[in-house]
Amino acid sequence: MMPYIDYSIIRKKWQYEILTALKKAVPKDRKLLEIIDWCFKERKNGFNIQAKKRIEGKTKKAARYMARYVRHPAMAARGALPL
Repeated sequence: MMPYIDYSIIRKKWQYEILTALKKAVPKDRKLLEIIDWCFKERKNGFNIQAKKRIEGKTKKAARYMARYVRHPAMAARGALPL
Protein backbone atom coordinates (compact mmCIF):
# COMPACT_ATOMS: atom_id res chain seq x y z
CA MET A 1 0.00 0.00 0.00
CA MET A 2 1.19 3.50 -0.82
CA PRO A 3 0.21 5.54 2.26
CA TYR A 4 0.48 9.05 0.81
CA ILE A 5 1.22 10.79 -2.47
CA ASP A 6 2.31 14.42 -2.65
CA TYR A 7 -0.04 15.69 -5.34
CA SER A 8 1.45 19.19 -5.43
CA ILE A 9 4.03 18.01 -7.96
CA ILE A 10 1.41 16.31 -10.12
CA ARG A 11 -0.81 19.42 -10.03
CA LYS A 12 2.05 21.61 -11.30
CA LYS A 13 3.09 19.10 -13.95
CA TRP A 14 -0.53 18.81 -15.17
CA GLN A 15 -0.76 22.60 -15.46
CA TYR A 16 2.56 22.82 -17.30
CA GLU A 17 1.66 20.09 -19.81
CA ILE A 18 -1.76 21.52 -20.64
CA LEU A 19 -0.66 25.15 -20.93
CA THR A 20 2.45 24.44 -22.98
CA ALA A 21 0.44 22.19 -25.32
CA LEU A 22 -2.11 24.98 -25.82
CA LYS A 23 0.66 27.51 -26.40
CA LYS A 24 2.23 25.26 -29.01
CA ALA A 25 -1.09 24.46 -30.72
CA VAL A 26 -2.23 28.09 -31.03
CA PRO A 27 0.91 30.24 -30.90
CA LYS A 28 -0.57 33.33 -32.56
CA ASP A 29 -3.71 33.76 -30.44
CA ARG A 30 -2.82 36.76 -28.26
CA LYS A 31 -5.83 36.40 -25.96
CA LEU A 32 -5.05 32.74 -25.30
CA LEU A 33 -1.40 33.57 -24.64
CA GLU A 34 -2.50 36.18 -22.10
CA ILE A 35 -4.69 33.60 -20.35
CA ILE A 36 -1.85 31.05 -20.35
CA ASP A 37 0.55 33.60 -18.87
CA TRP A 38 -2.06 34.52 -16.24
CA CYS A 39 -2.51 30.85 -15.32
CA PHE A 40 1.23 30.38 -14.84
CA LYS A 41 1.47 33.57 -12.78
CA GLU A 42 -1.67 33.28 -10.64
CA ARG A 43 -2.11 29.51 -10.29
CA LYS A 44 1.18 28.82 -8.57
CA ASN A 45 -0.12 25.60 -6.99
CA GLY A 46 -1.00 24.11 -10.37
CA PHE A 47 -4.37 22.91 -11.65
CA ASN A 48 -6.82 20.90 -9.60
CA ILE A 49 -6.77 17.16 -10.00
CA GLN A 50 -9.16 14.52 -8.70
CA ALA A 51 -7.22 11.90 -6.78
CA LYS A 52 -7.36 9.88 -3.60
CA LYS A 53 -4.95 10.49 -0.73
CA ARG A 54 -4.41 6.75 -0.30
CA ILE A 55 -3.93 4.10 -2.96
CA GLU A 56 -4.54 0.52 -1.97
CA GLY A 57 -3.50 -2.49 -3.98
CA LYS A 58 -0.87 -2.56 -6.70
CA THR A 59 1.12 0.61 -6.20
CA LYS A 60 3.35 0.22 -9.27
CA LYS A 61 0.29 -0.12 -11.48
CA ALA A 62 -1.27 2.97 -9.87
CA ALA A 63 1.93 4.98 -10.33
CA ARG A 64 2.10 4.04 -14.04
CA TYR A 65 -1.56 5.00 -14.45
CA MET A 66 -0.97 8.45 -12.92
CA ALA A 67 2.21 9.01 -14.93
CA ARG A 68 0.32 8.23 -18.13
CA TYR A 69 -2.15 11.05 -17.48
CA VAL A 70 0.58 13.50 -16.58
CA ARG A 71 2.32 12.77 -19.89
CA HIS A 72 -0.89 12.61 -21.97
CA PRO A 73 -3.61 14.97 -20.73
CA ALA A 74 -7.11 13.58 -21.14
CA MET A 75 -8.12 16.27 -23.60
CA ALA A 76 -9.26 15.38 -27.09
CA ALA A 77 -7.47 17.22 -29.88
CA ARG A 78 -9.88 16.15 -32.61
CA GLY A 79 -13.22 17.86 -32.74
CA ALA A 80 -12.18 20.57 -30.33
CA LEU A 81 -13.95 23.90 -30.61
CA PRO A 82 -11.89 26.69 -32.17
CA LEU A 83 -10.68 29.25 -29.65
